[in-house]
Formats: sequence, structure tokens, C-alpha cells
Amino acid sequence: MRRALASALQRDGVAVSLGDGFNMIDKATPVHGWSGLIDDELEFTVCDDSGETEYGDIVEVALATTWVEI
Repeated sequence: MRRALASALQRDGVAVSLGDGFNMIDKATPVHGWSGLIDDELEFTVCDDSGETEYGDIVEVALATTWVEI
């Protein structure tokens, strides 16, 4: 799985090489927070537990979310 993820990072242009992709995976950090959809958008937006984003928008429903920062 690590090789496939490192390869995907390289193909998407996030990592300059396969080795760089492995390095990014090794340093990745899980983040626990909140996210939700604003109006009819298709992508989730990070918000606080009350549903407010850093720009003052309000999501429809705030969901507990975990993501990985690389």
C-alpha cells in the first residue's frame, strides 16, 4: 500500500520522486477535526464543531472527520 500511495503522490505532482513520496508518507500526521458541505458544493470544507468555517460560512451539518496531512 505504501508504494501505491507514494506512486500516486508522484503521479499527482505532490512528490518529485518515489523516494520523496515515501518520505512524505513517513512524516504524515493524522488530524481529527470537523468538516461539512456548504450549500450545494461537492467538496467538504473544514469547520469547527459548531459548523463555522474560518471564512465565516456555515456548513449544513458538521461531521467529525479525520484526514492525513502530508
